[in-house]
Amino acid sequence: MKSTVDCCVGITGTLKTIIVETAIRHIHEAGCTYVNDISMDTSCLVVGDTPDARIMAKAAQLRIFVVWEDQFLERLVSSRCRQQ
Repeated sequence: MKSTVDCCVGITGTLKTIIVETAIRHIHEAGCTYVNDISMDTSCLVVGDTPDARIMAKAAQLRIFVVWEDQFLERLVSSRCRQQ
């Protein structure tokens, strides 16, 4: 599925307040593509508890924007409130 805004988002770690499938649905609803493995095309990495150290190191090397789970959820709520 090609994103309309050329936005690719990955997830690492255990999400505590939302299930991964729901997070992926929200990513798609935002017009982004969910990716299983990050690359230089990845726009953002959502990080939960106990993130994979290899993925975090790769994100730092590629200078991927990292957002923690609580920030991700705040942004979702904020964007939903602006749409109403």
